[in-house]
Amino acid sequence: TTPHKTAPIINSFSASLDPYVATVRAELRLTMLHKVVRARFDEFLDSFVPGEDPGDASFSGLFDKVPVKSTEAAMYGPLFDAINNAGILQKCTVVATEALPDASDKSGQKIDGGMYPTGSAPTASGRTDWSTIELSIECKVGDADDPFDDVIPNGHPFADKRRAVLGQILSYGVLVFERQHRTHHFSIIVFGGFVRIIRWDRAGAIFSEKFNYREEPGKLARFLWRFSRLSPVQKGHDPTATRVLPGTPDYALMERCASTRRLTDDYARKLFMTTLAKDYPWWRITVQDVGGARDFLVGKPTFVASGLVGRGTRGYVALDLSDPDHRFVFLKDCWRVLHERSETEGAILSYLNECGVKGIPSRLCDGDVGEQETVSQDIWKAKHEDEECRMKHHKHYRLVVKEVGVPLRRFENGKQLVSIFYDCVLAHESAYLKAGVIHRDISSGNLLMLPKKLPSGRLVYRGLLTDWELSKRVEQEGETPRHPDRTGTWQFMSVNALNNPHKPISIPDELESFFHSMLWFAIRWLPHNSDNVGKFMFQYFDAGCTENGKVYYCGTNKQATLDSATLRTNANIPLRFFNRPLPKRTSKGLPVHQDASGDPPSHPHKAPPPEVDMCEWSKEDLHPINAVFAGLLDWFGASYRLATLQETKQTSVPMQTPLNDDDADRLEEHLRLSAERSQTKKTELERLPPQDRAALEARAKKLESHRPMAEFLLAQILAPEVPWPQDGDKLPDQLPKNYNPDKEHKDPSEKTPAAASGVKRKALPEGSVSADSASKKTRSTPASMA
Repeated sequence: TTPHKTAPIINSFSASLDPYVATVRAELRLTMLHKVVRARFDEFLDSFVPGEDPGDASFSGLFDKVPVKSTEAAMYGPLFDAINNAGILQKCTVVATEALPDASDKSGQKIDGGMYPTGSAPTASGRTDWSTIELSIECKVGDADDPFDDVIPNGHPFADKRRAVLGQILSYGVLVFERQHRTHHFSIIVFGGFVRIIRWDRAGAIFSEKFNYREEPGKLARFLWRFSRLSPVQKGHDPTATRVLPGTPDYALMERCASTRRLTDDYARKLFMTTLAKDYPWWRITVQDVGGARDFLVGKPTFVASGLVGRGTRGYVALDLSDPDHRFVFLKDCWRVLHERSETEGAILSYLNECGVKGIPSRLCDGDVGEQETVSQDIWKAKHEDEECRMKHHKHYRLVVKEVGVPLRRFENGKQLVSIFYDCVLAHESAYLKAGVIHRDISSGNLLMLPKKLPSGRLVYRGLLTDWELSKRVEQEGETPRHPDRTGTWQFMSVNALNNPHKPISIPDELESFFHSMLWFAIRWLPHNSDNVGKFMFQYFDAGCTENGKVYYCGTNKQATLDSATLRTNANIPLRFFNRPLPKRTSKGLPVHQDASGDPPSHPHKAPPPEVDMCEWSKEDLHPINAVFAGLLDWFGASYRLATLQETKQTSVPMQTPLNDDDADRLEEHLRLSAERSQTKKTELERLPPQDRAALEARAKKLESHRPMAEFLLAQILAPEVPWPQDGDKLPDQLPKNYNPDKEHKDPSEKTPAAASGVKRKALPEGSVSADSASKKTRSTPASMA
């Protein structure tokens, strides 16, 4: 077969704290492959923008003063003036907002303009406001800046300029969905003399056919007339979420609860306080539980899933208004995938709670949000009756749990980190044995810490295993998969699961995901000898391989680690963790074949030998977590080697067709002899000496249940011969602010083509993705209860 080709994958953000805008846009556009559908203008208008048209009004010449072949800045002024002065808008105004970015947006993105409620329009400052914008409007100069392609059957663009524009307007849509509570959002894209209107929801995008707005001004005028008269729900607003504004009782209550110290769970109050950002909208959110509606107050989410399509999960530390003491709880808002056999996460947690499973969240209330569902998939199916729809059907859902977990990235030292993993392995075991439920999405964001006060008064932390949305009852494992994609988060899935997309997730897969998650924390916050953390994170966690550009498999670094049972740095030296940061050698003392960065040179045949190391250390400097990784890798390596040795390899015979008589006779004889040999052929495993085979099988067997791993972790935590450092081994996050695997040595201030970032914006380096190919990943991003 053709060797796997390395390919970047969706959400290659493990390597960056703050990815470049262009990187984000490049990744976003990949998520839209097979997620867009074209509609005729009248069909689009009647389906999604119902209402009366503006009578017999003539709009001839309305947009004649808009320059077509000029600059973006020259376009949107006359365009917006024409719209505002035409008398077609009701209680709305169109405003240019290219001057300043939203104060809450660290990425600094600015859209050309948008429609705002008259009383909320940023008319004076020209500052984009993603929390109040009703309709996004972006202008482009040329006809080639169309983000879609009518020549392609599915409309998805492949030309570079088109893809760049699609990524740009997608990034604006993401910002709207992050700051507002919406079922859908509308955008207008103007490119040269043409216009398209787009409706976004969590399943995908429906875009209108393009039309010449100067030759057919009535079309754009009709849309704007109708849109400005839609109800808030028709415009896409969620009526169960209401803005909390300064001066209101809810606003005062939130500030008072955030500032008043509590005798218990004061850590939750402190977390809540950090979410009350003045430049971010605050909300009163209703959860429709079977026992009745309950309201909660929330500020800025503690977690937001990346991307526009998908579950769109947001997590909040919330104030419970139904509780007289206004306790703090955790509220999860998401768009769950709708399937006839899918259970809600609330139902799963209720069952686990009833079974007495410990170390998991306690359900307080949950429920679907009215009848809010995505519709893009239905439009696609109606237009492609004989094809498989790649869009998923999503339904809006909320869940509230009692526990407010502390992100695991706040662990104090390596011993506490491993202890939390021990707790979460026990929780996973408890769910499996007591309730017959397997989690299927072990990842860094789903492992939290929960404070606990001991009888002595000492405050300690215990692990909390969250996000049971993708879990499944063991008895259902033999059934047809509910969803066509892999289940889990790409970065933390086992090698076996990544290389076998339709394989049911088993206990060994879950235990391996715990291993990858522990490494994810260790490489970022513990001292070690890998100089380029961004590169390590990308190659180990984000990278993928493909044979055909459609099916994706495990990246080479993760695969090699499990096959060799050895962790290695990018410079191909053993990865070692230390009790404290150690000084590095200077570039003057480096071997000639290695540069000061610690990275291998660009020529593979000149890679440094394994014995090269970048720091001086002794045995006493080694961190106890090395033994944890080594012990677990020994088991995983044995498991993968055992599977490889059990394979009976068959050699395929390439041939041409049709065969002549002579060749056909020779092939028949070959197949007969092959069949005879296969009856007596032994696998490589059967050829192993009995003692070696027994040892291999014994190590692999340790992964068939939770108990060996749990006991191993506990033994390492309590081992007296290798003391764990109590302080000094937790460092500031070593992940670079932004890492570009394609241009890691380039100056971050380097300019990008105008098509990628917009001529009026600060140019940023192009991202890691250069082609529309991405690994399959069912989850948008790792996150707490994502």
